Amino acid sequence: MRLSLKYLYRLLLSGLLIFELLNNFSILHFPLSFTWAGLILTLSVAWLGIEIISFISSKLTTRSLNNSAMIAITISLYFDAIGDINLYYQNIASYDQWAHFIGGAAATMVAYSFIKNLSLSSKISLPKIGIYLFSIFTTTCLGSIYEIEEYLEDYFTGSHRLGDGPDTANDLLLSLTGAVMIMIIAMAYNSFKDKNVHN
Repeated sequence: MRLSLKYLYRLLLSGLLIFELLNNFSILHFPLSFTWAGLILTLSVAWLGIEIISFISSKLTTRSLNNSAMIAITISLYFDAIGDINLYYQNIASYDQWAHFIGGAAATMVAYSFIKNLSLSSKISLPKIGIYLFSIFTTTCLGSIYEIEEYLEDYFTGSHRLGDGPDTANDLLLSLTGAVMIMIIAMAYNSFKDKNVHN
């Protein structure tokens, strides 16, 4: 099951990347809110990052990343692409906010899975609260990097992906909110599981 999910997320991302490349080279002609180059860069960096983190996790801990984290990243990338292609970012005021919330939640799932694997394999020594907080901090850092990417895309292509100052702050806040929500769910789940083990 774990292997099939791994191939599923790779298949889904491959299909999305091919679609974006075909549009970027004007073989397909779907409309777009921003730029194909931005979508391709976002997908490629996220996918490469997942593969690198998964490889490091397997080598250092003999544990793979949680497949649900990989599927969450895939959903996040599709949500972003669908919003861009269908012009939802322009026509639905809250779409950008949901995209950052979902992206923050998905990134935190990946960070949490990796850091938890390191902790379970005794590669690092962190209390549970430390794992939760470090996962949130990692997502906050990634959210800032993403905003820098939006700025660079605007600077070099003339798009208006970044938005104004309040929009950037709102994006970072929603990314953080998604991260915190996922960690609250993880804490509740782990507490429930520990309680059942001791009973």
